[in-house]
Amino acid sequence: MNRFLKTTLTLMTLFRVIIVGCQKKPTAPNIDIPNEQLGPEIGMPNSNYDFVVSAVDPDDEAVSVRLDWGDGIISDWSSFVPSGQPIKLTHSWTNPGTYEIKVQAKDASDAVSNWAIVHRIMISDDGYPNRVIATIPVGHHPLDITALPNGEYVYVANRDDDNVSVIRTEDNTVIATVPVGDAPDGIVASPNGQYVYVVNRNGNSISVISTATNTVETTIPMSYGPINITVLPNGNYLYVTNGDYHSITKVNAQNNTVEKTFPLSGGPVGISALHNNQYIYVSQWLSNSVAVIKTSNDSVVATISVGSSPWSVVPLQNGQYAYAINRSSDNVSVIDISNNTVIKTIPVGYGPVHAAPLHNSQYLYVFNNSNDNVTVIRTHDNTVVDTIPAGNGPCFGVALRNNHYVYVVNEWSDNVTVIGR
Repeated sequence: MNRFLKTTLTLMTLFRVIIVGCQKKPTAPNIDIPNEQLGPEIGMPNSNYDFVVSAVDPDDEAVSVRLDWGDGIISDWSSFVPSGQPIKLTHSWTNPGTYEIKVQAKDASDAVSNWAIVHRIMISDDGYPNRVIATIPVGHHPLDITALPNGEYVYVANRDDDNVSVIRTEDNTVIATVPVGDAPDGIVASPNGQYVYVVNRNGNSISVISTATNTVETTIPMSYGPINITVLPNGNYLYVTNGDYHSITKVNAQNNTVEKTFPLSGGPVGISALHNNQYIYVSQWLSNSVAVIKTSNDSVVATISVGSSPWSVVPLQNGQYAYAINRSSDNVSVIDISNNTVIKTIPVGYGPVHAAPLHNSQYLYVFNNSNDNVTVIRTHDNTVVDTIPAGNGPCFGVALRNNHYVYVVNEWSDNVTVIGR
């Protein structure tokens, strides 16, 4: 081979190496889930859990990802999607333990990123609260209850006393009573724990309680007989059902002003926000349905037929299911949130009114108002696993974030049942 040809080939090879070396790899995937959370932090064995990631390619090429689940299993590469678009992968773990989840990405040119540790999940099956450990007297005709995010206090709305009982969970003692408006009904805590919002049904108002002082800081006038209330997980907006007037009121929680009231036929009663901030679910007891409202424009995007007289609708924190609590048909409709279809109907006790899921999404507690008990549903297979006695007329409840306690309001015995382990 002559020297000129050899030199040319060497330069061509070097040029080729330089070109290959200049290919840009996609960056480590960005977490793309509400609250900066890739997926659930706690789960149970043999249950499927969804995880959402996204990868951004500097050259704006399509990207694919795969996940190392930490249990010796690495997923297949996902389908290619546009750079930055969320990708959902699903996995289940067989054995209890804490697992590190890692993500790797590649672009359409097969440039591959390094592995990045993005999440940890604890898989456990250590039981659930299943026995009554305390009974706490509160005011007359308590109707609803909420817990602060840190779990240190719960607040109970006492309808006939026009006040709210504040319970310290450390010793289950009522440490304050806060006067509010006429006939308090729905109650919810802000995500940052600084405020508790109380709907006063006959007073046509919302009392805003400062949790630092346990006093009403301001009162928001309403006009439509408000019943129940929810808050978006980002804390920006409150949504209130006006059941007697077939409407929903949207309140700006940053300045405590009513932004709009829009119609919703069918008798809206229960209302819950999904944890992605994007949708509100409303139970409509007259039309036996659940309305799905898109929060970006407050439009109804789906209507789901459920059981008879749904009094509330409760989503799981993991975003898999929502449960319509059907008061007149004594059952619970299981709604698959991914496609808004009912996948199962679960018989429970008589006159169920509301339900509370544990924060790990493993169990749901249904409050049977006419049975004076609580039905426990295991959510991974939607099977009833237990029935726990409560007071007279259990109607609403809340689970603490540690998953160890459920507080149940009994409207006719004027007390709260504490269910523990």
